[in-house]
Amino acid sequence: MRYAVYICRNSHEFAVDEKEDPAVCPICGQMEYEYSHNFEEPTTFPKPKQINLSIFLESDQERASREIDCYGYLLVHALGAVAKTEFSKAAIYHENIVRSLRELQHLKNEKRFYEFAADLLKRIEERQQEEKNSLR
Repeated sequence: MRYAVYICRNSHEFAVDEKEDPAVCPICGQMEYEYSHNFEEPTTFPKPKQINLSIFLESDQERASREIDCYGYLLVHALGAVAKTEFSKAAIYHENIVRSLRELQHLKNEKRFYEFAADLLKRIEERQQEEKNSLR
């Protein structure tokens, strides 16, 4: 879908379907506005390249990848809903964005806890080996 973006006298940017003419700024009610530009609602979200899946356990990487995709989908649609002034719909998308981010943090923490436990176990085993060696 294509949108026309307008700016009101109070510098609020808002978008409407390019086939419609806005009556007022939906943010402040200002009746004076001018056309700024058009944009097309994105339908896909490129996966952020800066997220290295190695921050997750190998067994969680597929799940994390799907969650990142979900986050991107939700973000694109949340922005589209805001552009269409569908704020309740945008709020629902954002609530789901928060859920996705919490899940990603949980998966990231899982690796940190696993690494901490593995390191602790290694130190215990080394200490036990040292104690065995000192008794000989």
